[in-house]
Amino acid sequence: MKKLFGAWMPRPVLTLGFGTLGFVALGFGLAGCGGNGNPPPGPTDSGVVAGLVTDISNGARLAGVKVSLVGGTTTVNTDSKGEFTLSNLATGAVNFSLEKTGFAPSYASAEAGNTAQTVLVSLKKEGSRQSYNASQAKTLIQRTEAGPYAVIFTAGSLDTSDTNLKVSITPLDPTKELSALPGELATSSTPLSAVTFAEFTIYDSSGKKVNLKANANAMVELPIPADLRVQYPLGSVIHCYAYNPQTGKWEDFVEGTVVTSSVDNSTPVLRAQIRHFSWYGGAPEVKKQRCARVKVRSALTGAILEGARVTASPGLSATTNANGSANITVEDGVPVTFTASRTYPNSYVENGVIITKPGFPGKVIEIGKVTRLPNIWVDDPGKPCTKPAAQTPEPATRDAADGLEIVMGLAPDAVYQAFGQLSTSGFFLILQKGIPNTDGGIDEAEAAGGAKITLSDGSTSVNLQEVPSGQPNVSTGYYSLPMSAPTLSIQPGGRYTVTIDGDGNGTIDGSGSASVVGNLAFSNIAQGGQYNANGFTVAWTDSGTATPGYNVLYQVLALPKNAQQSSSLGFYTGSSLSATLGVIDFVNPGAAPQPLLAGDYSISLTGFSGGFAAATGFTQSDNITGVGVSGQLFSFGSVPQLNVTLK
Repeated sequence: MKKLFGAWMPRPVLTLGFGTLGFVALGFGLAGCGGNGNPPPGPTDSGVVAGLVTDISNGARLAGVKVSLVGGTTTVNTDSKGEFTLSNLATGAVNFSLEKTGFAPSYASAEAGNTAQTVLVSLKKEGSRQSYNASQAKTLIQRTEAGPYAVIFTAGSLDTSDTNLKVSITPLDPTKELSALPGELATSSTPLSAVTFAEFTIYDSSGKKVNLKANANAMVELPIPADLRVQYPLGSVIHCYAYNPQTGKWEDFVEGTVVTSSVDNSTPVLRAQIRHFSWYGGAPEVKKQRCARVKVRSALTGAILEGARVTASPGLSATTNANGSANITVEDGVPVTFTASRTYPNSYVENGVIITKPGFPGKVIEIGKVTRLPNIWVDDPGKPCTKPAAQTPEPATRDAADGLEIVMGLAPDAVYQAFGQLSTSGFFLILQKGIPNTDGGIDEAEAAGGAKITLSDGSTSVNLQEVPSGQPNVSTGYYSLPMSAPTLSIQPGGRYTVTIDGDGNGTIDGSGSASVVGNLAFSNIAQGGQYNANGFTVAWTDSGTATPGYNVLYQVLALPKNAQQSSSLGFYTGSSLSATLGVIDFVNPGAAPQPLLAGDYSISLTGFSGGFAAATGFTQSDNITGVGVSGQLFSFGSVPQLNVTLK
């Protein structure tokens, strides 16, 4: 790890200067500078679906992604800007697949019509490929900081005689990486609440995909994300869905149960049967639905945007009318992420104005994103949207009747990486920009000044201030809460959302959320105490547990004073706030821990929340994501080490 601006960055970066990047003319534009407004949809809009494909690990655009219509022969590849266009499509639903070496397969859907539709797709890097002989019963594991993902095969269950198979398990934590799920998370008419997901692919010796035999099944175990473990305790029954590329929907599969992992005997996992290898996971239907009104505008001029595609998560999707408004069914009572996009085929940007020219090979894509509780409800609670947004005249000034506003505009020219830390003493965030590398980080990194960054607790938002460098025109990329912001205090157990506009143009490029780890203290051991080694149990308190839905990952470490003795390292979650310590067999992780040997030990306790990986050997996943933005927002707390004697 590299120390930067006085804080520890989780990934190494190279600080070589930004002048050679040349990030210009990336195909995104802002509407109507100089009062010209957006051009009306033209004849070239009909039957067009455009897309932008990014890597969720760093927000970078992905070139060379193969995009194919499901059930058809049309295939295109994304260009150097990660964009693609499907033209001359028949009116109606369009489903397509996306493939690129090194990434898990993904899928998307859109509605072709009179207005060009836009699809924003994030791909997740594929899990490591593990060897498997189909004639054997075996459990394969992909470890992450959330816990072990597992697939449990029975002998002869696969539709192949090949004995040299490769199996990939691509884990996806929807509390951090929801945009990497294929399609819209909904059945034909009902939004779903994301809990835990993974993608499973099996390759034979020739690279061809293999699946289960008819009437055969495999068992899978998917960890429950830490933020959801209070909501879904052990014994919970969760509806499981698989993505159907043919229909572009998540379809009913089976019910799973939350149990203790058979791999590490501690992580709560969703255990269920799978009958077909694809994207799969737990997602109960949203019961508390409500119809929200949204409005889409330009970041530069404030002009309304007709024909924008707006998706809600959790929720469904809609297209804005001539008044720039849309009604969308969402989940009631929870923050909802709205993403808006609009494509102008045969267009380019000149002096801040979108120019449409028949036959011009380029296109302009506008995007916008916001996460918050909707402020305008169209129908009574519990009801989905039953009518389109009203075609009322555009008001002279914006008022409450306009609904929640989504500002669309220019995507960032550079790729940004953020690193933010929450604690009861405050908040800071480091923002850099540079060139994405294959490891999920950025090269040629430099401090990103001039960004607009906000922190919100769900009801109050505060704009962060960049800490000055003390030199003219030199950015630090270091942002913190202003001293004059008493309206927002960081509370133990509270959940906070950071939003990032990297280039300061008014459009949110990325966002992420995390809970604040509370004040920790040991409750049953004391400095210099003597305890029995066999069954040695450590208990603690956490002031954040009083907050509903709060849960963190705790690390308890027992280090012996005698180097000849074995140490104990364990991770624990849940409401018990205690752990029986023993020596863990990392070669055989399913084996029961052995008692600690008698002797002197130092005992430490740390609590983690957010995207920060807690231990070497666990996959780090970002919880700040967006087009061109990635990073980690995290919180941790610890207590001073205690020296004890075990006998």
